[in-house]
Amino acid sequence: MRVHVPSLLGAVIGAAIAAAGVALLWYGFHVGYPRFFVLPSVLVFGFGAKLAYQLASESFVGDSEPPTRRRGTAGAGDEGDDSGFREWQELWNDRKDALTRILGEPEDGVFTAIVPFYLGGTADVLEFRNHIKGVVYVTGDLIGDDRQKQNELGNYELMICHREANDWGPGIISKLAKYTLDAALRPWETMDIAPAVPEGSTIAGFLFAPYKRFAVRDWPCGLLLCVGITEDELDACKAGRRKEVVKRLKEVHVLPYTDLERDSVLA
Repeated sequence: MRVHVPSLLGAVIGAAIAAAGVALLWYGFHVGYPRFFVLPSVLVFGFGAKLAYQLASESFVGDSEPPTRRRGTAGAGDEGDDSGFREWQELWNDRKDALTRILGEPEDGVFTAIVPFYLGGTADVLEFRNHIKGVVYVTGDLIGDDRQKQNELGNYELMICHREANDWGPGIISKLAKYTLDAALRPWETMDIAPAVPEGSTIAGFLFAPYKRFAVRDWPCGLLLCVGITEDELDACKAGRRKEVVKRLKEVHVLPYTDLERDSVLA
């Protein structure tokens, strides 16, 4: 028997949320405002209990034979209680091997989502320090997931580069991974991200650049680089001046990095 730590942690958090719902309901009755507290208490309890129930079943897996390796949504196996986890693990290893051939050996640690991606959470993120001078972060859950809306690269993982390690980069691409299940992010398109940047940052958007095409299990796929751009650079891209912006980003050695606090290359 083995423990899947992210799922176990998520189950514990779910149980804590459910307990908070019970405590909120008790408090409502204690202070004499039951009607006001009943609905939110029930909603909090229901959400926490459902989360705990779903993830508890994923927390412990046995040692039966692995399922047939196939393309599909990670975690959607139907060959026993642990088939989903085993398929997820095999696909994760295949993705990681392909990324290692491109970006070098990843760091031992992984930015792990509390709720697994295949259960509706955000994506896990790998960290690479042997590819460029700086740090490269790449999502590790998208290739092989049929829910993703593919672009010209096929299935794709999201990538962001920083000159120094930080938590914002892996955090933003982990969350953005969920968006790719609803809409394709296409090379050379832009996205307004001003509400999601750290306080004091001059970055207002992402410019998506195709970084590398490769294959996993003979599936065509790729890396889509997220490059942070300032508000006037974003406006210029929207006005049809994207090639000018890209040229300037290269000339001043911003590409492939996302520098959260920098002057516009168009100034």
